[in-house]
This record gives sequence, C-alpha cells and structure tokens, in this order.
Amino acid sequence: MMRRIAGVLLAALVVATLSACGNSDDPDEDVVDISGTWLFTIDVTVANGGCVGEENDDPGTDVITVTVEPAEGQPGKVLVSMSGFLGVPENVASVVRDSVRLNSIVTVSGEWPEAGGTTVSSFTLQVKSANLMEGTEAWEFFFDGAKTCPNSASDVRAVRD
Repeated sequence: MMRRIAGVLLAALVVATLSACGNSDDPDEDVVDISGTWLFTIDVTVANGGCVGEENDDPGTDVITVTVEPAEGQPGKVLVSMSGFLGVPENVASVVRDSVRLNSIVTVSGEWPEAGGTTVSSFTLQVKSANLMEGTEAWEFFFDGAKTCPNSASDVRAVRD
C-alpha cells in the first residue's frame, strides 16, 4: 500500500514540476508586450541601383514607438504598429496578427516619403525578449514612380529604450 501511495505522490510531483516548467496549456503563457519606445539600429547591407554605396554608411538609429492594440473589427487579433522611422512620427509600419509571442517573427510593412521619393519597407523581426528584437529590413526606393533602389536590405537590432 505504501508503494502505491509513493507512486501516486511521485506521479503528482512530476506533473506539478512539468506544469511549473512552462508546459501548461495557457495560450497566453509566452505572449510578450512589446509596446513602448525602442531604439532601432538599421545597418544597410545591400544597396542597389541609385543607392549603391549606402552599405558603406554608418548604421542609423531611429527612436521607434511600438503599439500593440486590439485590431478593430477583428476579434482575437492585434494591430502591431511601429512609428517614427527617419525621425517622423507619421512614418508607420504595421501588421494585424494573432499575438506577439516570445521568439515569434513579427513582419511589419509600410511606406513613407524620403528624399523627394518614397521608401517601401518590410521589417522581419524575431522577438528575442520583451527588450530585444532582431532581424532584417527589405526596402526599395522609388523616385518619380521609378524603382531607383530595388531589392535592398538592412540588418536591424531593436532594444527597448
């Protein structure tokens, strides 16, 4: 009888330990709040067309405001917005998604005026922690409707300010 009780207690201890180690069924367990102010360091790695040579420039740093809020008219979804690219609050990249989780990939896209033309960007960032995101930016620059800097790219590191 004592052996059976010891076995039951051991099984209960194993289950309790596994639950405490993150194996729960809680769908919000690894959701990360990335809302706030971030410093984005953007280092051009590939510059084509009229932008050749920008890959030799020093990395740029932007102060970016990240918001995560319920997506209007889309129950269970959130709108992730990142604003402030090139120092302009109206320069926004965004996406609607289910949630932001630890180690998930967040891809936001946007376009904004720059140097008399338009930059179209897509940032693909891995959420490494509540204070760190890393990834890449795929970007193109258009001037007078022509794609003058096609298929260009940057490395991105974002740390919470």
